[in-house]
Amino acid sequence: MRVKRYLTLKELKEMGACPPAMREFRKSFGARATVSQVVKRLHELKADAWEIWLLSQTLELTASALKYGANVHVGNDSFLHRAKNLGCVEMLKILKMALIKSKKG
Repeated sequence: MRVKRYLTLKELKEMGACPPAMREFRKSFGARATVSQVVKRLHELKADAWEIWLLSQTLELTASALKYGANVHVGNDSFLHRAKNLGCVEMLKILKMALIKSKKG
C-alpha cells in the first residue's frame, strides 16, 4: 500500500472534517502538512476524537497515520472496535500489523 506523506486542507474539507479541526489545521500548518506533523499535533492537543476520525477515513491514510505514530489504541481501542464491527477486513489487516509493531517496539 502506498504511504501518504502529506495531508492538505482541501483533502480534509473533501473528507468532511469538522470546522474546528479545519481551523486548527490551518492555524498550525497552513494549507499542507506532513502526516507525521498532523499526528504529532493531534497528540499534543490530546485530540483522540480527531485522531480516530483521521484513522477511519481511507486505508491509505490509516496506514500512513499509523506509520507516522498514530496510536492504534486511541480512545480506549474504540477505533479497533469500530473497524471490527464494520467488518472492514483490509482495515483490520493494517491494524493487526500496527498492533504487532507496537508490541515489538
